[in-house]
Amino acid sequence: MKSMLLTTHKKTLLVCLFQFVMKENNFKVVLGELFHREQECFSIGFEYHLGLKNLVRSMPYVKWSARNKTFYVAKKNLSLHSLYSLLQKKGIYVDYSSVSNRKTSVSEIKKKRAARLISEGNKEVIRAYVRYLRGLRLSESTVKVYFTFVADFVEFIGEKPLDLLTNIDVRLFVERQVEYKRYAISTHRQLVSAIKHFGTFLPDSKLVVEDLIRPSKSTYLPSVLSKEEMIDLLRATKNLKHRAVLALLYSAGMRIGEVLS
Repeated sequence: MKSMLLTTHKKTLLVCLFQFVMKENNFKVVLGELFHREQECFSIGFEYHLGLKNLVRSMPYVKWSARNKTFYVAKKNLSLHSLYSLLQKKGIYVDYSSVSNRKTSVSEIKKKRAARLISEGNKEVIRAYVRYLRGLRLSESTVKVYFTFVADFVEFIGEKPLDLLTNIDVRLFVERQVEYKRYAISTHRQLVSAIKHFGTFLPDSKLVVEDLIRPSKSTYLPSVLSKEEMIDLLRATKNLKHRAVLALLYSAGMRIGEVLS
């Protein structure tokens, strides 16, 4: 555990020092737009460079999309101006010419997904379910997520009466969603939680809520630089002083403040 914390500490220090390296190179990122996980996002593209990759990955709200093979950030979390300023402060040239300056309206976002085929009766049940969630004092963001999952589920079962729903219906729906939408484990857990609440909300259904199992939480080991990656980083660093500082940080595990003092 102590060794793991030390390597994680080294990585954090190296990411901080990458800001010095950025100023010695002409790094460039290209911002774009994409619709991912039912939300408007900015994509962050660049030619591969280990230092630039780690720096972008360390930025707030930035995530990696395996499907789109790009880093991205939701527009609701960072505005274009905020994202541009963060990158500029790190000495990175930002090309945002492909990003539209106007705000995308809610109606335009809804056009990007087909309307759900749900009967009026089931729509009213879903509205009551949302009121039930708010009565539990869940956060508004959680309510919206659970609403989306349950609306998709109700559309999936089609004309089958809600009081005849079984755990097999849930299993088939979850399997399809995980396969086609490639949900992360955290999203998978939210999906099951939403349906468990829905089962509790529908006391006359045949859903056995206790038998709906969430997947175990994923545990990630810290991602640290290998010796080969460190050598590549040193080779890419032109400034001799910066190269010496990077080598000292990696080999001695010193704090960045100790090295710079």
